[in-house]
Amino acid sequence: MRPSWLISVFIVFPVIFFGLTTNGMAQDSILICNFYKGAFFDLTKPNIININDDKFTVIFAGLDSNTPTMRGNVGEEKVEILQYGGDVIWLAERPLLGGVNVWTIFLKKKVALMSKQYLLFGQKITGLMSIATCE
Repeated sequence: MRPSWLISVFIVFPVIFFGLTTNGMAQDSILICNFYKGAFFDLTKPNIININDDKFTVIFAGLDSNTPTMRGNVGEEKVEILQYGGDVIWLAERPLLGGVNVWTIFLKKKVALMSKQYLLFGQKITGLMSIATCE
């Protein structure tokens, strides 16, 4: 019969060493994502996509918890976990103006995508997508 401490070492050590989280994934708790390229489009000019180089930074914290947050240029807010998929996490931001923004983080690749869809000025259907590298 094996000593119980030896079994505990094989169970506890991987959890501590690999940082398994409450959501079952080993990952960074905080990521700083620098968005550098974006595309903007709307239905008034369906064949035109405006590409921009507007840069902005978003900090995701608590990614190892069930209540992550994000901090950008308008402050900090909680984000909802939509889904985990292997090394990808999908987060939902519910902005004050309405709608849902989706943030997709590829954890191993350290890349993030942001997708926003909304009615601009309550009239014009608009979409925005941007990509980031994270550290």
